[in-house]
Amino acid sequence: VALIVLHIFNNSRPLSSYLRSKMLWASLLFVGVLTGLFWWQPAPVKTVLGWSGNLGPAMERFEMNEDEMPGPTTALPQHEWLKNLVGEWATETDMNPGGDGSAPRGKGRETFKMFGDLWVLGEGEVTFPDGSKMVSRMGLGYDVSFNEYRAFWVATVSSHLWKYTCSLSEDGKKLTMDCEGPDMMGDAPSAFYRDIIELVDEDHRTHTSTGQDKDGNWVTFMVNYYTRVS
Repeated sequence: VALIVLHIFNNSRPLSSYLRSKMLWASLLFVGVLTGLFWWQPAPVKTVLGWSGNLGPAMERFEMNEDEMPGPTTALPQHEWLKNLVGEWATETDMNPGGDGSAPRGKGRETFKMFGDLWVLGEGEVTFPDGSKMVSRMGLGYDVSFNEYRAFWVATVSSHLWKYTCSLSEDGKKLTMDCEGPDMMGDAPSAFYRDIIELVDEDHRTHTSTGQDKDGNWVTFMVNYYTRVS
């Protein structure tokens, strides 16, 4: 401390001259204003930060603990929608949705459970008409940092981790899930896919899988029909 005081004393004249600089005080004022805006976050600033997915606008979603640190995320109304999927479901898988309906369908079961208040996790198994089986796992939640639904899907028939960004229709009946993955309809390095979960009623829903062809058209290649068991 003594050395610091001595250093300041020996350089008092240059420091006093520096402190009289208008540029210094203008810079300090500019930094102070920016710091205050980021800390206070009025509506326009919060909107701009929201465009970038910055944590700042999402801080209001958190509760602060006694150490003034972010605590667990508080569930929002968007998380309530996830409960529509909870339960045990009997499934039928139509691999020929453009046909006359006479083709045999795969049959299986899926179970969805809430994982805390913020996520729903699903476990499924289906047996296809040729006797082959597929086991899958799915997770779906609403990400408060990015203000959108996000999901993942993995299965025993694919090494790819399917990651979705999702949007819910205004009436809450359809969840559109977009992702990029291996090209299953051509020889491109990757392709875009769009799944749609549609709530028919409390005991019935559908899951339609589509892929984008080279002309940009969405082609339906599979439809799953769900009937609630419990």
